[in-house]
Amino acid sequence: MKQRRVYAISGVAPERHAYAMAKYSRSAESLADSARELTGDRTRKFLNTMYFKYGHASIADMAHISLGVEQISLWAAIALVDEQLWDGQERSTRYQPFRETGFYTPADAPCDYTDSAEWLMMRYEATTEHWLAQLQEQYPRPDSMKVADYEAAIRARAFDIARYYLFLGVNTSVGQITSARVLERQVARLAAEPLPELRALAVDLKKAVTEEPAFDLGAERLQALLAPVPEPQRSMLLAQLQPEPLAPTLIKYADPSPYQQIVWSDVAAVARELLPSVLPDNARAVVLTAEQNPIDAAVSALLYQVSDIAYHQIAERVADLTAAEKRDVLEAALAKRGPHAEWLRAFQGAPLAFDILMDIGGYRDLHRHRRASQIRQAFTTRHGAAVPEPMRGTAAEQRYLADMQKAGEYVDGLAKWDPVQAHYLLPLGYRCRALFRMDLAEAGYIIRLRSREGGHFSYRSVAHQMYEALTVRYPEFAPYLTVTDPSLDNPLNR
Repeated sequence: MKQRRVYAISGVAPERHAYAMAKYSRSAESLADSARELTGDRTRKFLNTMYFKYGHASIADMAHISLGVEQISLWAAIALVDEQLWDGQERSTRYQPFRETGFYTPADAPCDYTDSAEWLMMRYEATTEHWLAQLQEQYPRPDSMKVADYEAAIRARAFDIARYYLFLGVNTSVGQITSARVLERQVARLAAEPLPELRALAVDLKKAVTEEPAFDLGAERLQALLAPVPEPQRSMLLAQLQPEPLAPTLIKYADPSPYQQIVWSDVAAVARELLPSVLPDNARAVVLTAEQNPIDAAVSALLYQVSDIAYHQIAERVADLTAAEKRDVLEAALAKRGPHAEWLRAFQGAPLAFDILMDIGGYRDLHRHRRASQIRQAFTTRHGAAVPEPMRGTAAEQRYLADMQKAGEYVDGLAKWDPVQAHYLLPLGYRCRALFRMDLAEAGYIIRLRSREGGHFSYRSVAHQMYEALTVRYPEFAPYLTVTDPSLDNPLNR
């Protein structure tokens, strides 16, 4: 009788690994034996039949691909990582040499765009230096704290304040690990975006895995080991180590989603008829709305994404709509959906809906939570800028607010050039609105994690307001939540 055996496998290209798993499930061979006999040709033939012809989409879930995506704008990074089944890391805004990495400039951007971006970069640098000195004076180094630890903590807090001057066009980098199935969906989604940078990024992602040879670090190590081997044996061995594209088959048909290209303009047209022309209710940063019935929740979420007013304002309006008016919204959203198009997030239900209005920098931190269904409204200057908590009541606050107003005027002025791309200059200090729908478990996790001392003061405040909104609505749940009051704030505790 065979004995239990558990083992790891490495050194197999993602597509071949997926083929090995699929073949393994259809045979009595061991996984190791299935993987050993694979060739590129056999893999491509199998995937063309089983994945594309017969539609066994789960095969692509087993091909995991690591990608480095470098020198893209913060805006592009937000769009790139907007996948629920996604793993990766984006560069922090702390400690980054933004003068070296620079900022994204659209091909036809006017001189005013570059001048405005340079001014924001100078204000970022000046604000960093100001707060480094201010914090050192406010929080002297304790004798028990190492100099390096103290300097790192002070610099982190200074960067947290100064980042409000960074803007959506500033360049960053992202490392991601996704399945081929998620990557295919990601490419199709980005290729349908109106932003030119995102469409170009979709082309590069697809090319990186279907055409370009991968950076094979194992092959590099083997080349070094083969250095002493005499010719011609060495050349013969090296010829077998030539890197290949990671997914030449599974991603090859990832094209722009026609559905995603048209659906939001159709929904927006209906929204203009149904939604009242009112100012957004920005009185509260966090508003908890109990979910409606599934249809009302979907209609509200659809209208929310093409609006800039608060979710509760929309939900109240939807409650008064007739059945026919609700069908108009659903028709706009679903009539042109093809059989293979992804369902919109508006149809993904969850019992809790937190409508959150916060600075874009803090939103980027909360955006990393994958167990929440997130719907973000378009970036805009209409919600104004948030004030960094340590800056409130200081002499620097009025200068900051004047700078933010000036930056907003730059964005609005450049709308004559391009009403969408002008928002590359929108500072991270400006507020954006996003709907986070989640269950109780995820709410408890976010409240505990994001309220902890040492985190950024922006999301700490939001997490605490989530706690307050949740416990007011459901007081019986309060004993099971862990929260840290944001007033407990010492930048030296990280």
